[in-house]
Amino acid sequence: MKFWTKIGLGMTAALLVLVGSAGWLVETAVSPAPSCAIVVISGDSGDRIRKGINLYHQGWAPKLILSGSDRTGDRSSAHNMRLLAEHRGVPASQIIVEPLATNTFENAQNVHQILRGLPCPERQILLVTSGYHSRRAALVFENELQNLRLQVRSVPAAASDWNPKTWWQTRRGWYLTMSELAKLFYMKTTGRPER
Repeated sequence: MKFWTKIGLGMTAALLVLVGSAGWLVETAVSPAPSCAIVVISGDSGDRIRKGINLYHQGWAPKLILSGSDRTGDRSSAHNMRLLAEHRGVPASQIIVEPLATNTFENAQNVHQILRGLPCPERQILLVTSGYHSRRAALVFENELQNLRLQVRSVPAAASDWNPKTWWQTRRGWYLTMSELAKLFYMKTTGRPER
């Protein structure tokens, strides 16, 4: 075989490995366990809050913390998530709304302030976001919450527009996966979260 043919085959093999494993690189998930709070980050069409509500009703945590400032009309996405949670039977007294965060880093910072005043004998939280966002979000939250000595358990919602096994089949899948890989690379090389 000629040199350039070997190089071409090697690059093709590397690309296939990247495509096949990139979905698994950006997603991280564990089983839910008893926790002091379920933290739901806004930023999707409702899969995340529905997952958070289900976890609440399954009894995994007594509090639901909803974080995000994306606006729909005059309300933040955190307030809109609250309305859905209440409509689906979560008592208002068990919901904490954080309506100011505009990115994952601010989600973690603002939720950190909330958790400082919340009793947490379980020493862990459940973090709900989309699968493609779960690894980076978990890393940002783990870094932000380390002085509280809380474990972050990533329990991602199944996103209607992304699947770790088939992400390369849609333009949106490529965009979400590659942007998360770039942000993870930035975090790993600079030691700072991508905002």
